[in-house]
Amino acid sequence: MIPIVTAPTYEVRLFSLKQPVKYRPYLVKEEKLLLMAQEGGDEDEIERTIKDIIRICTFGAIDPDALPSFDLEMLFLNLRAKSVNNIVDIRYECKNVPAGQLPLEDDKVCHQMVTISVNLDEVKLTVPAGHTKKVMVTDKLGCVMRYPTDKHIKVFRESSGTDTASMIAECIESIYDVSGEVYETKDAKPEEVVGFVESLSLSQVNKFRQFFETLPHLEHSFEFKCTKCGYTEKITLSGLADFFG
Repeated sequence: MIPIVTAPTYEVRLFSLKQPVKYRPYLVKEEKLLLMAQEGGDEDEIERTIKDIIRICTFGAIDPDALPSFDLEMLFLNLRAKSVNNIVDIRYECKNVPAGQLPLEDDKVCHQMVTISVNLDEVKLTVPAGHTKKVMVTDKLGCVMRYPTDKHIKVFRESSGTDTASMIAECIESIYDVSGEVYETKDAKPEEVVGFVESLSLSQVNKFRQFFETLPHLEHSFEFKCTKCGYTEKITLSGLADFFG
């Protein structure tokens, strides 16, 4: 009988989970599914395939639909590094305008394409200063937030960012007061939570901004140097699309 190669197992710590996640690299059969989805060009199909691969490679222990979007990205980044290569080549176009070439005209811009190799093992999750899951609506009433999943973010983008109340409501895990009373939103109807948000003043709703604006995110910075004109600048990649877009 022909032997079957056993894939190695790794661990990664995700920001939103207490225990490390065990996973194995995705195999040839799973990469075929991913390549087929990418060739089809359907973003929804690519997303479904990535999530299916995550379920399989974490031995069914992780539900990718329930993961915060930044943890989903970090997990897939680790999967990609261990399954294919930890080095990703990114093409970057130099936008430098040599001194004395103003006013700006496109034919004076450098436009040199430079290949930059990024080590995925060096990409870290950045947690901005001042980030907290607690939002004090009044001196006596506060909310504990849950991190948005990619589904939440997708729905919000599709609504052109106009349905702020629903987005905030989806991400409220519990409401509490200083007396110690706690109201779990999972025990309430969705429209009740939306109603709570819509009952707030604009200044109170603005207090949720810090939570969303300081969400953890993938980030990697490096110095770009043009091989043609010698121009240098600091480049910061943020989010999965910047690494594989």
